[in-house]
Amino acid sequence: MIRILCYGDSNTWGTIPCTWGGRYDENTRWIKLLAKKLGDNFEIVEEGFRGRNTGFDDIKFPRGNRNGALTFPSCVLSHDPLDFLVIMLGVNDMKDEFNATPEMSAKNIENNFIKNLRENISGDLCKTPKIIIVAPNKVEDIVDKFKGAKEKSQSFNTAYKELAIKNNCLFVDNIGLETGEDGIHFTEKSHLILANKLYEVIKKEFI
Repeated sequence: MIRILCYGDSNTWGTIPCTWGGRYDENTRWIKLLAKKLGDNFEIVEEGFRGRNTGFDDIKFPRGNRNGALTFPSCVLSHDPLDFLVIMLGVNDMKDEFNATPEMSAKNIENNFIKNLRENISGDLCKTPKIIIVAPNKVEDIVDKFKGAKEKSQSFNTAYKELAIKNNCLFVDNIGLETGEDGIHFTEKSHLILANKLYEVIKKEFI
């Protein structure tokens, strides 16, 4: 059995645009679509948390801190052994309160996730998974807390591709990953597109 952990935010959880708590069903979410395409020899773990970011303290929500770096070690250890780790984070970094850029998000992923996994956590794992970096979708300036995100988020693809190459990770771009009316969350079509992109990347590892 090949096991894949998908660690991300609301677009991994499956939030429907312009809803609070609305979630796409199992016939729509990219993780479930990917699982169907890969077949019975694969097990995929959904680890999407709405509001999760790459390493910024965000304690304004009643469900706790959205700093993805804090829960990452325990999450990876609890789902060990893993063959692949898919990381898709960065959209929430574009909130104006963090004043971050895609380049800063990429550096956070490098330090808080990639290096932390390989240099610190790996000693306690049955195996060290291959890492797949997914460039987050571009964000529109629609929701107030994301004002200014549209211009900044244009460089997600470039920053994350450089990150993946530098750290010997697999990479998936965000081309075609469109958002709904809120300018943040995937459309149904985008879930299908991402599932297909990841399928092609993972399939090549077994040819």
